[in-house]
Amino acid sequence: MLFLAESYVEHLSLKSMEENLPVRSFLQLFSNYLELTKPKLSGLVMSTSLVGVVLASKDLNSMTPIISLLFIALVVGGACALNCYIEIDVDSKMERTKERVLPSGKLGPGQALIFGCMLLCVGLGGLFFFANWITGFLAFIATVLYLFSYTPMKQKSEYAVYVGAVPGAIPPIMGWTSVTGELGPFAYCLFGILLVWQLPHFWAISIYHAQDYNTANIKIYPSQKGLDATTRNIFSFTIVLAFVSLLPVILGETLPSFSWVCLGLNAPFIYLSSLGIFKKKDELSVKSWAKNYFYASIIYLPLLLGGMIFFK
Repeated sequence: MLFLAESYVEHLSLKSMEENLPVRSFLQLFSNYLELTKPKLSGLVMSTSLVGVVLASKDLNSMTPIISLLFIALVVGGACALNCYIEIDVDSKMERTKERVLPSGKLGPGQALIFGCMLLCVGLGGLFFFANWITGFLAFIATVLYLFSYTPMKQKSEYAVYVGAVPGAIPPIMGWTSVTGELGPFAYCLFGILLVWQLPHFWAISIYHAQDYNTANIKIYPSQKGLDATTRNIFSFTIVLAFVSLLPVILGETLPSFSWVCLGLNAPFIYLSSLGIFKKKDELSVKSWAKNYFYASIIYLPLLLGGMIFFK
């Protein structure tokens, strides 16, 4: 009798697992497609778009900015999915990317291609017809530069980082124009800040992930120009970033008190960037410093953008 009872319990358990299998399969498939959109990168991009919307909006209760952000998210996700499709071979060679859904075989290339194209078409179409033509045009330009200029250029020149910084700096302008329908001084300030911020941010990544990038034949500053040149670039562009961050004050787009926010953020950031030149001598310590700089840059940007919103 005990044996029959145990068998019956086991039968019920297996039946329950079988009934839940489609749910688990759907969730796994959803998770795989979501991974194609690079949620961390997309989240950062969307946060800068949101800043553009907030800075431009006088009435945050309007549905137009919210729906525009949805279409921008579709464009960003679609571009990331197509980037994964284009870089399957590259991702399969790097330790930090070889387990992504395409190199690992969780999804097929055709699925990624169709998914990315669908998101792009819906997103671009929505921006052109629901928001305005200038936002749709900016999204189109950013997509073309990201997929057909920056992505292939990474394996040909270390200067690809300058090209890649342009589409990365366009989203806050898209947020702005989705509300206003036109460009303005504040939009250019946002573009300049994001453009300059990305350069030392990526150079720091390229230092502590240099081996991975070299394995995938991606040309980066540390391998092409050397660590010394890369750390000097990080220091120099951190100083440039400090000046660019003051543009909203200089142009009268924020309150003068925003300059204190800039000073409070840029002074320690510049000091940290200088350590790569004056304090760190061996390769291991430089990589450790680069990782610290990377995390500091992640903290720096939202605090700076948040300060703009508060002191607008």
